[in-house]
Amino acid sequence: MEQIASFFDTLDDLNELLSSPALRGKVARSRSVLAQVFVSSSGGSLAQAAAARVAALEGRVVVVGASTCGEICGGRARSASNVLSLLLFDAAELRAEAYAATPGSEAALAGRIAEGIARAGDAPLKGVLLLSTSGTVEAGALLRALHGRLPGLPLFGAGAGDGLEQGRTVVLCGTRTLEAGCIAVGLYGHALEVMRQTYLGWEPMGKRMRATRAAGCVMHTIDDQPAMEVYRHYLGIEGNDRLFHNAMEFPFLVEREGELLARVPHKALPDGAIEFIGDVREGEELRFGYANVDGILARARGTQAEVRAFAPQAILFYSCICRYFVMQKDVELELRPYEAMAPTAGFFTYGEFCDLGSSSPMMTSTLLVVALREGAGQSGVPQAPMAGAPAAALCESSHSRILSRFQHFVRAIAGDLERANDELLALAEHDALTGLVNRRKLQALLAAEALRARRHGDDFCVLLGDIDHFKHINDNFGHEAGDAVLRLVAHTLASQVRGVDTVCRWGGEEFVVLLPQTHLEEAMQCAERLRRCVEALYDEGDSPLPRRVTLSLGVAAYPRHGDVQTPLLAAADKALYEAKHGGRNQVRAGQDA
Repeated sequence: MEQIASFFDTLDDLNELLSSPALRGKVARSRSVLAQVFVSSSGGSLAQAAAARVAALEGRVVVVGASTCGEICGGRARSASNVLSLLLFDAAELRAEAYAATPGSEAALAGRIAEGIARAGDAPLKGVLLLSTSGTVEAGALLRALHGRLPGLPLFGAGAGDGLEQGRTVVLCGTRTLEAGCIAVGLYGHALEVMRQTYLGWEPMGKRMRATRAAGCVMHTIDDQPAMEVYRHYLGIEGNDRLFHNAMEFPFLVEREGELLARVPHKALPDGAIEFIGDVREGEELRFGYANVDGILARARGTQAEVRAFAPQAILFYSCICRYFVMQKDVELELRPYEAMAPTAGFFTYGEFCDLGSSSPMMTSTLLVVALREGAGQSGVPQAPMAGAPAAALCESSHSRILSRFQHFVRAIAGDLERANDELLALAEHDALTGLVNRRKLQALLAAEALRARRHGDDFCVLLGDIDHFKHINDNFGHEAGDAVLRLVAHTLASQVRGVDTVCRWGGEEFVVLLPQTHLEEAMQCAERLRRCVEALYDEGDSPLPRRVTLSLGVAAYPRHGDVQTPLLAAADKALYEAKHGGRNQVRAGQDA
């Protein structure tokens, strides 16, 4: 196979490209040709006219395309230009379909693609190119639905752009253009191989936040505050029609199924909510992200080495407009080395699509590299490294140098603050003497466990334990001995419970153990085991304790002995009182509510 790609600014430029006898001969001799037309937002009419002229080539030519936020060809990036890419296949077969869509029809659309493109052709399916309009199709929902129907579908593609005009986007198939829909192209072939690589390069910074109200692509509240207020407070960004331009460098980062994803604000809504490019989910942890230029270039070198080993014959790029906006002309530093491996073409997008095996997420701020070849290639043959200076050394513009140094400074300051906050949080949530969580932290854990148990219909239990005759130890052996007893008992309790359980120093010589998803009978067995372990600490021959130490415990179960945290602890406290007055060194259960 072969890729022939070129920029063109006018239809006359395109006609000149297509009139080449050598090109026309190669097209006619190819088994199939995938022609991709990437056009700037200067108008859908140009896309349609360009597609018609390409479709007139003699041969089995499939024409698809999209409007863009910028164009890529030959390792170079431009804006307000156009690109023609011709993928000439020796044996592969193609099938393209256009699908009109309406809001909310993404699941049905996924079904049509799965039954059409994904299941057609006699040769094995090696790749599915998906191009969709942005804003009129919720690409995240479409990708999730496709993954649900065909997990592991070898998918790649992107959302069409509009040159940052936030106007209409179009995709095309043949001479048909769609302002609300998608194009799917199936690539079939025994010898065809497709490699897909993605990387982000944005890193988290600042405090951890949570999406407290979100649905689809709309984030209503973050930490129970209007989403727009968070951007206003931390970045000084107002909720006007310039939100996308002002906030694209600082997306939210979320970790989903092991993959770090960026979510870029697209539009501010009247109630303080924000519409994002890509779906957002209620309950997810969020942090602001920033583009680490040095990290992007370092990751680029690793990906370039993997693609070079694949020995590609053609390379396609789908790169988020955020990368172009942040790195400006230096975005070519991550694109240019690929041109030494094979001809390249692509465009800057409003979201990148790539199946990851475990999921097919809607991505933003990423670079998606798609390498193609027919035949075994030379992946097993050692190849010389590419000539030239390391990518990081190519950052010669003042923009990249200043941005890189500023980001280093921000990372250092953010790291210092995060470490300080972690230390303060640990001090605020843990008992200084024993290292166990303290009363304040346990109350929050109890509230969360009660909410979870109500939602799922589970049981959970609390144990309230008290060291017997602890005052006698302090009075007769001193407070240092008393502290040693507390530390040893705390260590014993913590070492005898499950990883999901929590041991807390409730106050003085009292301890609370939270046992999630535990029935009363199991909790009683746990309490008895803890009692015996504490009792066994004292050994007259060799013991760190000044005297024998015993523990009395009260056990209470949700919902049997109480509902919310205070009545439940009150039930455990009453049971503890009965254990004390029953002779100490024993376990008692609470009374039914």
